[in-house]
Parts: sequence; structure tokens; C-alpha cells
Amino acid sequence: SDAAASTYQMALDGSSNIGKSVQSSCIHKNSVDMIARIFHFAYCIADSGGKELPILMVENRFVQSLMKCEILSHACQHWSALSRGDGNISQQERGYIKTKCISPFVPAKDFTQMKNQCRKPDPVHNIWRSAIQILTALIRSCNSSNLGSLESINKQCSSAIIDFIYTFEDTILSCIQNCSFRTSQEAPSSEFGFTVNLLNEVCDLLSLLSELCNEEYRHQFEASSALFYRKVGEAALDIMKTLSTFMGAVGTARELFSSLSKLNKIMAVDGNEDDESVYMRETYIPHPLMEDGVSNGKHQQISNAFYASSCCITMTDDEYASSQSNMKSSGSSLNDKSESVNMCQNYFDNDFTLLIEDIVARCMFNALSVIEKVHPVASCFVAFNENEAMHLNLSSIPPSGAMVAIRSHATVVNVSSYLSVSDVRYGRVFDYNTINRTLDVNYVYNSKFSKAAMVEKGIPLLRLAGIEDISKRKSILDVYPAPNSVSDTSVNVGTSSGSLGDLIQILCWCRQRDLVQIENDSVVGSKKELVRGIAESATMFLGNEVGMHLELGSFACVSEVNVKKLNKQLLDLFDDEEPKINMSSFEAQSRCSSLKSLIDDDVWRGTIQQVGSLLSSGRVEREKIRKASDENGAHSISIGRPIHSGEERRSPFKMTFAKR
Repeated sequence: SDAAASTYQMALDGSSNIGKSVQSSCIHKNSVDMIARIFHFAYCIADSGGKELPILMVENRFVQSLMKCEILSHACQHWSALSRGDGNISQQERGYIKTKCISPFVPAKDFTQMKNQCRKPDPVHNIWRSAIQILTALIRSCNSSNLGSLESINKQCSSAIIDFIYTFEDTILSCIQNCSFRTSQEAPSSEFGFTVNLLNEVCDLLSLLSELCNEEYRHQFEASSALFYRKVGEAALDIMKTLSTFMGAVGTARELFSSLSKLNKIMAVDGNEDDESVYMRETYIPHPLMEDGVSNGKHQQISNAFYASSCCITMTDDEYASSQSNMKSSGSSLNDKSESVNMCQNYFDNDFTLLIEDIVARCMFNALSVIEKVHPVASCFVAFNENEAMHLNLSSIPPSGAMVAIRSHATVVNVSSYLSVSDVRYGRVFDYNTINRTLDVNYVYNSKFSKAAMVEKGIPLLRLAGIEDISKRKSILDVYPAPNSVSDTSVNVGTSSGSLGDLIQILCWCRQRDLVQIENDSVVGSKKELVRGIAESATMFLGNEVGMHLELGSFACVSEVNVKKLNKQLLDLFDDEEPKINMSSFEAQSRCSSLKSLIDDDVWRGTIQQVGSLLSSGRVEREKIRKASDENGAHSISIGRPIHSGEERRSPFKMTFAKR
């Protein structure tokens, strides 16, 4: 470690170390390689899943030895300095070192790209990531054996890991608070960018922090440093917002590509339609961004694809080469292979952008996990055993409106771990009888109790297992819809507050990503499970935030335009009612079935309960639009349906339909 640290600066200087001895270079390379092998072995021990080996690591103070590792201390000081250096150009260097050679892929005239390609991955950065992964595996192994005599070992383990985090606090915060960096690009390019190594580091750190935010260690973590704990939550929220913008652009580009591809196939039929062509024509539904014409849809497709691609910053020869690959779209292909179509495909279907997208998905899953665990709601539930519940005095603070946990029947429970038992139902109190000391509860749907009544009255306090502390009820997202396209994205995406629209963009990406995976047999199961995990986490988060905003009356402070837009977006995601006969617009034809297939039935129904009033308002507004359209003579915008000669509504087919 000392040898690697003493030669690390030479490795960072890259092309400027020509005069240095070859022996020094060999010492650095061999030292780093040996440390990497040791760390890999340590990870295998920590991730063994057994009890003895992780205990051995804790008792032999392995975590403390990581804190004293000279190469880690030296490298972390360098990376922390980068974030305080010359803006974001320095931050994107994190995880890379200079090389002497110039990429053969880069044209000589492109000086900026040439400069970026004179990099290679920093092997010391991989060692740092390995250290984080070791700690994550270690605390995960301890969690799986949190019983009896091992409890003291687990506390030693968590304390040592928390000490490690505070030792490298500046390095960790400089990473998670700057997972993206500002670029000098202008619209339609993204104003922020990612690199592979920076995103991978963010993903590893969020995974470790998520483990520490579990209920067993959260209070210990927060008590150690409330300020750092708060910064972690804020950083996770900023990461969610920034990455959702990228995911939204990718999802919109793919949806438009799919919609335009189907339209192209329909228009390619020269009057000789078979049953499949007729079905495709009659069931075709255009994307909302095509309401102003096909040309606008194509423009938005290219803009979103280019925006997503510009977020992905290449730093090495291999990364640049993979960014130039042009994969065949896994969704569908256009017959018209125009230059703009090929360019658009290359923007979001090249190997490098797909690699960034996969890492972004893992970062998003971990960020949502951290947010869920540090959310104020996570600590606002108070647990009771039966004896405590019997002696509660709720007369002074009526529980009406509070969420409660109710035992199906009275049992002898003397511990507060009741919330994990199978016979507990959750619901909201709508009345409390102060004389009889009984609760009237409206339950949240749960498939285990699908045959039980959703409303129960006269519940004695003896069955009360837990109750929400209403004073801690707080939302952390603004009531604001998702932007229609990247042109509506705020320039302050990295600093402004998170919103409900961010979660909507994430869910739209999940829906589109699932459709892509369905048509791509090569997609591995782990990626499908990752998309499912993101979809469920985002759905629960969205439902809880909407529910709290409704209770707090936040929607009264939002403009009518934004509320209608938000209702429309939620309807597109969660409307599982059958559309009426003649309703063939994009909004009426629900696409929620693909999203619903990703989400557990209990989570789906619980979310529908929470956002139900907004969905109802959205349906009313949709019906008004349909009636107004019928009165103006516009029966439908679907291809193959009659359009009145007096039609004034702009249709995506107004230029192409005349050719039929």
C-alpha cells in the first residue's frame, strides 16, 4: 500500500512521467495488482453468507485496516480535490488517469474528443470500489445472522463501517453529491453528463448507505452524525431527479421510435391488407407528442435521443469505440432507413449508451432504496404490544385520519416485532369512539385478506398493533408533472427540488424498458428483476407522496394546468379500466397493462387507492375532451376511421392520410 501510494502521483501525471524510471512504473503496477487480489479475496470472504468468516474479519479489525490503507487515503484526497477544483471538467476525471497515446478512433480535427480519449481506467479507483463492496457484503452477511450471541459482533461491524464512512466522508459526499457534472453544451444537448466509473462508484456507495439505513442500524447511523445522515438523504433525492431526466429522455425516444415504426409499416401497405395489417391499422394509437404532426414526433424523437446520448461522456478508447456501434433496435425497425432514423438509433441503441443506461438503472434502484429508508414516514410509526395498546389514552389526540396496524384477532404478543406477523392489516382510521375506545378503520387492500371486509367498525384498542405519528407526516416531493419532452426540462435539474414528475418519468422508462425486454430474448433475468424492483419502489413512493399531498391540501396551491397535466400522466400509467367504445385516443387506450405486470398486485391496488381521486378527475377531463371532439365532428384520430371534411383538429396523420 505504501509503495502504491508513493508512485500514485506519477501514474496520474500520465504523459508527463516520461523521465521517470521504468522500475517505478512496475512497482506501482505490481503493488496495485497485489492489493486488488487481496481485496478480491476479502470480498469473497465477506460475501460468503456464512457466520464464522465475517466474524473473523470483524475480530481481526479488517475494516480498521482499510481506514489505514495509504493508497486509499492518497487517492481519496485526490478525488475530493477534483470536486473542489476547476468545475465539472475536473469531476469527470474521477476514476481515470492520463495516457500517453491518442485514440486512433478520434479525428485529429476534433481536439476536445481527442483530449478526452487520452484516458484509461484508474486501477486504484477499482480498489476503492472493492473496499466499498467488501463493507456492503460484510454488513449484509451480518444482517442475515442477527441472532443471539452474534448481536454484539453485528454492532461491532456496523460501528466499524460507520467509522470508515466518516473517515472518508469528504470523498463519499463529493461523489454522491456530484454524480453528474455540468457540461458546456447547449440545447438540445444535456446540461449534465455521466461517466462510467463515476456512476459505478455512486452505485456502490448508495448500496452501502442503503444497508446502513436499514432499521437495525438507521438510528445508530443517524445518531453518529445527523448532518451527514441528512446530506445522504438529500443527495439520494438529487440523484433520483437527475437520473430520472435521463431515463425520461430514453423512454420517450423509444416510445416515439416504436410509434413511428408502426405508422411506417401501416403506410407501407399498398391496399392489399391482410388481417394482421387491418388489426394493426385499427388499433394503432399515436404518441401524445405526435398530436402536432408526424414531423413533430420525429423531431421530438431525435431531440430526446440526442439529449440522452449527450449525457453519456466517453473517457477511454474502448468507451468511444462502443459509442460508435450501431445496434439493431430491440424494439422494432423502420422500413425507411433514412439518415435521421439511423442517427437516432445510434444515439440511444449504441453499446455505450446502453451500458450507461444499465448502470443508471442500478443507481436508481439504490437511490430509491435510500430515500425509502430515510423518508420521514419511515420513522413515524409507533409500535405497541397488547398491554401497551390497552392502556393508550387517545382521547386527547383523536387518531382520525391516522394510519394504523390492526391485528386480525387479539393474541398474546409481548414484543414490538408484531409488524412482521402475518395477521396484521393496515388501514386508515375514519372515526374514534372516545366512550367505547374503539376504532373504525378503512383498510388498504391486501391479497391475503381479499375476502375480508375493507371497512371494519368497533375495533377495540387491544387489537391495535401500531399507529402513525401524524406530527411527523411530511412529503419530500413537489406537486409538479413530468415535462412533455427534454425541451421542457428545467436547467436547474441538478439543484431544484424533486417532484412527482420525476417518478412518472421513471415509471414510463420501466414500462418501455419492459416492452423492449419482452421482444429481446437475450435479456437476462437479473435485468428484468431490476426493472421490476425500480417500478415497485417508484410506485410505492409515488402513491405515498400523492396520498400525503392530498391529506395536506397541497393540490390547492398548484395551478389548474399542472394539476390536469399530472392527472393525465397518472391516468396513462394507472388507468386499468376498460376504455369506452369510440374512445380511441392515446389517453383513452390505457397502456398500464405493461406497467401493471411489473408490480405486485398489493402494491398496485394500494397505489390505486391513494391516487384514485386524481384518476377520477383525469377520466372526467378526458371525457370532456372526447365530447368536445365529437361535437366538432372529429370521431377519431386513428388511421382508417372516417374524418369529417370540416375537421379542424390537428392530427398526426393530416399529411399522410391523404395518400391513402
